[in-house]
Amino acid sequence: HGFVSQSCISIFGRHVNVCLIARRSTRFAGTRFLKRGANFQGDVANEVETEQIVSDGQRLCAFTQMRGSIPSHWSQDISKMVPKPQIQVVICDPYAQTPSRHFERLLFHYGAPLIMLNLVKKRERRKHESIISKELEYSIRYLNQ
Repeated sequence: HGFVSQSCISIFGRHVNVCLIARRSTRFAGTRFLKRGANFQGDVANEVETEQIVSDGQRLCAFTQMRGSIPSHWSQDISKMVPKPQIQVVICDPYAQTPSRHFERLLFHYGAPLIMLNLVKKRERRKHESIISKELEYSIRYLNQ
């Protein structure tokens, strides 16, 4: 599964080719709410690699970004009819082994530096997404020691 689109656009009178490629990982694939977190190999749920390639005919520039589930063991019970099923951390990983495997794979594939951007809500009236945000922050702090 994935997406590819290419277009020629004009920027300040200069023609530029833009290509966007999105590739879904097959390692821990599944539908939203049914696949969450990561497996023991460090593969995260709903991982997508998006590559943007820009060329003006003389120069070429590429930018790659990854997005996926927080690399921790967490889940949501969708058997109850609620708009936001409660997030549960199902396996304690004090040595951040699963996130470590995930980040090692990213470093091997893309090289350094890796820039992490946490898009998970932190300020909530009731703790929901902030639970896994704290898991990610802990993992990064622990692994950077």
